[in-house]
Amino acid sequence: MRADGRPHVAPIWLDLDGETVVFTSGEGTVKGRDMARDPGVSLCIDYDEPPFHFVMIEGTAGLTSGDPDLLYRATRLGGCYMGAERAGHAAGGCRP
Repeated sequence: MRADGRPHVAPIWLDLDGETVVFTSGEGTVKGRDMARDPGVSLCIDYDEPPFHFVMIEGTAGLTSGDPDLLYRATRLGGCYMGAERAGHAAGGCRP
């Protein structure tokens, strides 16, 4: 949510770690600043292939500045969306 109350909507790459949705964003981005001020988030995940469907998730973001797993997580996200070959590892099945 932006400071003036409007929602901030942006596409993200995401992965699931158990029941946790994982995505990355810089602290200085609009998304990062908004979540630091108000950790309430809403996600809408849609599938553009038949059968078309979507899921909505609402919850609280936990910010993990200095996460020691950041490189692993960012590489995994890249592999999920751009192909494991480009990420240099097997990223199979990580898109929800």
